[in-house]
Amino acid sequence: MKHLIYLLLILFSLFSLFYISEPVVREVPLKTVITGLVLNPIGDTVEIFNRNQSFTTTLNHNNKFYLSISIDSANYYSFFHGNEQTAMYIKPGDNIDLEIDTKIFDESIRYTNSDESSFLANKYMIEEQLYDDFDNYFLYLSDNEFESFSNNFKQKINPLLSNISDSIFYQKEQDSFSNIIKSYSSLRKERELLPKKGEPWIDFTYPNIDGDSVSLFDFKGSLVYVDVWATWCGPCLQELPFLIQLSKDYETTDIIFLSLALQSVDDKSVWENMVNNIDCVDGIDCMVGVQLVSTNNFASKICDDYSIRLIPRFMLFDRNGNIIDIEAPRPSNVDIRVLFDQLL
Repeated sequence: MKHLIYLLLILFSLFSLFYISEPVVREVPLKTVITGLVLNPIGDTVEIFNRNQSFTTTLNHNNKFYLSISIDSANYYSFFHGNEQTAMYIKPGDNIDLEIDTKIFDESIRYTNSDESSFLANKYMIEEQLYDDFDNYFLYLSDNEFESFSNNFKQKINPLLSNISDSIFYQKEQDSFSNIIKSYSSLRKERELLPKKGEPWIDFTYPNIDGDSVSLFDFKGSLVYVDVWATWCGPCLQELPFLIQLSKDYETTDIIFLSLALQSVDDKSVWENMVNNIDCVDGIDCMVGVQLVSTNNFASKICDDYSIRLIPRFMLFDRNGNIIDIEAPRPSNVDIRVLFDQLL
């Protein structure tokens, strides 16, 4: 029995020695740093965000900023300052520096240590050169026109994309354009079935900040300018200051400004904060007119009824409940003021 006890003690000692000497390996999160310089700043804050995360900081006295962020995987983000935004692609461990001049925003963007973000900036410039409203442009082309357009686009983009060493990003960009081509026919068919100018609107009903149901029909007798947007949508936020000014300039008319936010259940609180003027853009009264929300994102019925696959989408309805334009000019486009003046 003594021998057995001694044997067990020896084995236990050896096990303890091995266990203690075994190093403990802990994964240290990679530090991801974004720095930059904003020339001719509009306000003192910058924001980097996507649908899942948002990071905000302020400019120092030299108009520079520093952000140390925690991300689990590489993803697309938007950089937002003033009324402008641009796309970024950020990987864990990146140390990216950027410089932007608000007077020539898109043309001035310079990235250091991020070939992917540089590609996205150049890609946007190419899209803008081909057509201002690239996101919607291809929907209105004939099949032959679209084929010619897509070939032209690929000829300009592929040389830039071939310089990207990140195979995952490369494939994502290839897939992105392939998806546009695949969705082209189905979206064209959807648009052909939509109600046309002069035809009755398709009514919708969604809750306001108090939880009360509000319908488009409630405003029959007035002109209704509808903004379908989301708090996570960079181009939507870019239109907000223009929408505010537009509503102020026409506040004595019978135009109703109605905004419907496409949110998820999880990010509904972000919308609520904005409606209540908490963390509002540049601290101004961002929300104007009637504010409604859907927590089904693009699965909302209005998206099917009006074929809304991209936002922001602006729509204009007449006093009799008929359609004027379900692809109305954005607030930043002077054409919307011309249209308003013709109708008043």
